[in-house]
Amino acid sequence: MLDVRQPLEVQAEGIIAGSLHIPMNEVPAASPRSPAKASSSPSASAASAPGTAQWLRQQGYDASSLSGGLDAWRASGLPVAR
Repeated sequence: MLDVRQPLEVQAEGIIAGSLHIPMNEVPAASPRSPAKASSSPSASAASAPGTAQWLRQQGYDASSLSGGLDAWRASGLPVAR
């Protein structure tokens, strides 16, 4: 799981337990260390996370955007780390 939100969002809202955090604007430079299978997790306001997932797919990664983002993850009772 790849979290592409900005650092302040991660600090304020937490992060999906076990995910890798690389801010959206740093993904192109960091793609060699990104997992081969990645889901980008946007906050409610990060509308461009699907664009990051599309870019990762174009680079050969199996990537998708997490439907509903962190809010939906949390509402499902799934683990979030602080």
